[in-house]
Amino acid sequence: MEIWVNTYSNHPGSESAPQPSSSSIWLASGSGADTAKYEKMMVSGSYWVVIMNVDGSSGLNVDLQVSGTMPLMLGLPSTLVILGIISAIVGFISYPRKK
Repeated sequence: MEIWVNTYSNHPGSESAPQPSSSSIWLASGSGADTAKYEKMMVSGSYWVVIMNVDGSSGLNVDLQVSGTMPLMLGLPSTLVILGIISAIVGFISYPRKK
């Protein structure tokens, strides 16, 4: 089972490609050898991470870590604890006792 398949196509041309950094298609960009951090509230959709040299040349050494949070899930644990406590109280009160 192949998870990732690279496909290459050569296209002849005579002009040099413009610098990638001059394009306005990027959502965010940064450069440097230090750790970069990008935080943004994302909307639903598909996103791609492109890591490349500013001049488009080859040769990269990258350690990429991506993480995300789901703001709607932040209240879920405390909501479940509260519902569990309420259920225990209701169960204790409504449990039939022997007389």
